Amino acid sequence: MKYLWTLLFFVFISCTSEPTSTAGTATDTGNTIAGYIETSTGEPANQAFVRMIARSKPLNSFSVNDFIETQTDSVGFFSFDTLLSDTFDLEVRLEDANILTEMIVLKSLVAKDFDQKNKKTIQLQKPSYIKGFFEHTNSEKAPLNLGSHFTLQIEGTSFEHSLLSGEPFIIGVGVGLQNLKIYPADPFMINKIKELGISDSMIYQQVSFKTSKGDTLNLDTLRWEFPYLDSIADTATTPSTKAWLQGSILDMNGKPKAGAEVRLIDDIYGFRFAKANEDLVKTKTTTNEKGLWTLALDEVPEDSFRVEIIAPDSTTAVSNYLHKNSLKKQGDTLKVNEIQLKKTSAFLGLITLVANPDDPISSKNCILNSIIVGFKGTSHFVRQITCYSIYMSALPAGPQELVFYTADFNILEQLKSEEDSLTPYLQNLIINLPENDILSQQGITYTPPTKAK
Repeated sequence: MKYLWTLLFFVFISCTSEPTSTAGTATDTGNTIAGYIETSTGEPANQAFVRMIARSKPLNSFSVNDFIETQTDSVGFFSFDTLLSDTFDLEVRLEDANILTEMIVLKSLVAKDFDQKNKKTIQLQKPSYIKGFFEHTNSEKAPLNLGSHFTLQIEGTSFEHSLLSGEPFIIGVGVGLQNLKIYPADPFMINKIKELGISDSMIYQQVSFKTSKGDTLNLDTLRWEFPYLDSIADTATTPSTKAWLQGSILDMNGKPKAGAEVRLIDDIYGFRFAKANEDLVKTKTTTNEKGLWTLALDEVPEDSFRVEIIAPDSTTAVSNYLHKNSLKKQGDTLKVNEIQLKKTSAFLGLITLVANPDDPISSKNCILNSIIVGFKGTSHFVRQITCYSIYMSALPAGPQELVFYTADFNILEQLKSEEDSLTPYLQNLIINLPENDILSQQGITYTPPTKAK
C-alpha cells in the first residue's frame, strides 16, 4: 500500500489551480477541505497521513476511488481539493519508522465544517493496540482450499493488515468498542465462496472488543473457520440456505461454552409432534471452543421462533422469542443475544379433565381424552391421558409457558379449517420453573375443544 500512498500524495501536490476530479465515486465540487493536525501534546503533527473516506461503501470496497490521502506539512496543515461524498470520514495516523504512534478517526463529517473559513484543529490520541496469533486450517470438509493468506481490517477504517496463517500480529487501533473483520485476502476466493451461497456476513467474520487509551489487548488466537460445513455438499453445489442465525453461549460462570447443542425451535407449539410424533428439532449445530454458533436455515420460519441450548453438563437455556421480520430487517443474518446457561429444572404435574361443568360423570372419562403437554418454544412436549401424572425433565429454568391441547389432531385440523388460527383452542399457564429443582403443579384443568359456532 505504500506505493499507493506515495502516488496519491504526488498527485495531490502536483495539482494545478484547476478543479481536481477523481474517477469513479469522486465528485468535482470545487470545495476545499482543510485543517490542522496536532499531537496529543499540542505540537504540530508533521507528515501525518490524512485520509478522506467516502461514506456508505460496502466492506472491502476501499480502492483509489473510495479514499484519497494527503500528508500534513511542518505546521500540521492539510487540505483536499476534492470531495468524495457530501458526508465523509477523516482518518489520521502519525507514524514513526512505520510504527503507529498516534491516531484518530472522525465519523460523518460534512464539508461546510472544514472549508477554508473553518480550518479546524484536530488533536490526535495515543492509540490502543491489539495483538494475537492468527490461524486457519483447511478442513477436509471444506469445498475450497483457501490457502493461508488473510486480511484483518478494523471496521469503519481503510487500513488493512495482511498476514499468513501461523503468524502473530500487532495492530494499532482506536479507543473504545471496535469490530475486527477477518477474511480471505484473495478476492477470487471470496467470489468462489459466494458462489456456494455463503453470505457476506459469514465471509467477513468478526471479533468485537473494547480498548482503552494506551492499552494493549491480547486477543489470543484468532481463527477464520469455513462456515456451515455441514450445510455445504462436498461437491460444492449451491445450498438452499435462505438465512443464518448467529450467537454465543456462556456457561454458568460467564465463560464461553464449547460443545453445547444449539437447536432451532420453529414449531413453538409442538404441532409436528402432535400430528405425527415428528421430532421438533430439525436444525441444530454445536458451539465451537469460543462458545460461538451458527445455524443455516433452509427456510425462514413462518412466524415466531426460538433457540434452545442443551449442554452435556446438565445445563440448558432458551433465547427470547425471535421473529421473521427481525431476520428480514437484519438482511440474511440475525445475531441472537448472548445466552447464559443454567442448571436444568423439572416439572411434575396433573391435569384434570373437566369435559362439562354441568355433567360430572363426563369428567370421569379421563381415558377417552389424551392431550399434548409441553413448554412453548422448547423441544419438550409429551402425549398423555388426562388425570395421569406428567413428568418432564431437563427443562430451562425461569418463567415458561405451559401449553396443552387435545392430542386428536384431526379435531384440531377440523377446527382450523373454520378458523384462522389454532391458538384459541390451546390452553396455557405461566409457571416459574426452579433451577436445579422440581416444580410440582396440581389443580390444572383441561376442557376439550368444541366446534366453533
